[in-house]
Amino acid sequence: MSRHDVLVLPSLHEGFGLVMTEAMGQGLVVITTPHTAGPDLITDSVDGFVIPIRSAAAIEEKLDLLLRDRNRLRAMQAEAREKALAYAWENYRQHLVRLAREVVDTPRRVMKGIADRRSNPAQQDLPRIFRSVGHDSQCPASHLALSLVARL
Repeated sequence: MSRHDVLVLPSLHEGFGLVMTEAMGQGLVVITTPHTAGPDLITDSVDGFVIPIRSAAAIEEKLDLLLRDRNRLRAMQAEAREKALAYAWENYRQHLVRLAREVVDTPRRVMKGIADRRSNPAQQDLPRIFRSVGHDSQCPASHLALSLVARL
């Protein structure tokens, strides 16, 4: 992938599309549609392009632009590489741990407002679950997310 300049992902429907983040991490400019995570991941015309679906003309236009303006291509590649750093697994794990700690540190009176413990016994364990899973600095992000979802 690192030998390429651009990733074209003209999907009609795609989930997050981890391939976009991987490509950006290798310095590729991503050209994709709004039916992907592109709008959440890409700053249009800065580190990639979000084009209309079913538009071969838009793909051609963006490829031609990058072919003609090599300085812009290099600048966008650097921006893409920088943006991908924000989506590293370690950053994701740290974000989840911070979020879990915020929940743990929330006073019980606020937790009571979120869930009525008497009507939902599973919620009684919520602070303990976050403490046991959220504070483990060795806990992979995927394990943390799955543990929180599974226990709630």
